[in-house]
Amino acid sequence: MDPSVNRPQLPSHQELSMIKEYLLLPLVLSVFERDARYVRESPIKTPDPYIKVIHRAMDQASGEWTRLRAEFRRRGIQVTWQKLEPEGLYASYLCRGYSGSMRLLIRLVKSEIEIRLRKYLGEDMTCYRDLNQDVIDRL
Repeated sequence: MDPSVNRPQLPSHQELSMIKEYLLLPLVLSVFERDARYVRESPIKTPDPYIKVIHRAMDQASGEWTRLRAEFRRRGIQVTWQKLEPEGLYASYLCRGYSGSMRLLIRLVKSEIEIRLRKYLGEDMTCYRDLNQDVIDRL
């Protein structure tokens, strides 16, 4: 019997990107929530327009996270553990029977979150193409 028959298939590059996105989106939502609170509590005379923009961005990010979770169910992907530490974001996952882990250094987490914040706020992302084409393509 061929031993590779029962061996779980490794996650594809796309699936790994989806897992990374799944880990980052809740952090993006947390940043938006914090920023909306700061704007609301600030001495700005008319905070409502700024808060509405942030809430609209949050709705987009939440919708993306919902679609991602549905795709996880369809593909048999599950994040089983995650932890944010000062040095990075750590996670364990299952993908069609394959058990793996992911580690994202905190510098990468911060830069990836900033890119997503800009995207959901409606900023033109073409100016960031030279920085990290792969990240932009996945968004």
